[in-house]
Amino acid sequence: METRAEILRNNRTLTELIIGIFIFDIFCQICFFISGLFTDKVTGRLLYYSAGLWLGMILAVCAAVHMNRSIGRALDFDPGTAQKIVRKDSLLRYGVILIIFGLLMVTNVISPLSAFLGLMGLKAGAYLNGAAKKILNRFIGEEELKPLLTPEEQDELYGKKKSDGEALSPDNK
Repeated sequence: METRAEILRNNRTLTELIIGIFIFDIFCQICFFISGLFTDKVTGRLLYYSAGLWLGMILAVCAAVHMNRSIGRALDFDPGTAQKIVRKDSLLRYGVILIIFGLLMVTNVISPLSAFLGLMGLKAGAYLNGAAKKILNRFIGEEELKPLLTPEEQDELYGKKKSDGEALSPDNK
């Protein structure tokens, strides 16, 4: 079984995106608390707004994980089929989010506006990639990128080089 650090290293981009989502939503939560100190309107409904923010954050993390799995699955197919898979999964993701937001608007138990703000953490998380990368490097160590192809595989794919710099085709080895 893989250790936590190995899992994080193997799927580093998704991990950095989730860390960026957390950074954004924690910043928004701090802003809610600060604004609650100065206005009575927010103080009485702080739980209403905070619950919406954290629901949006959960939706953003779930959407990020679902996007990652969808893209990972689509890579195993030809371009036409992959495009259909990604499109179907996107519609499913957007449909679930629309249903949840519809329920929020009808029931008015949790703030739909702050839930939308939490969901926008998905976009903000992408922009906070640099900060998330620094945080992740601090906790699990420097990023170790493995080459996609070994030198032998590169020679086989692109052809070996002659000593004078001309490339041989793979048939002329």
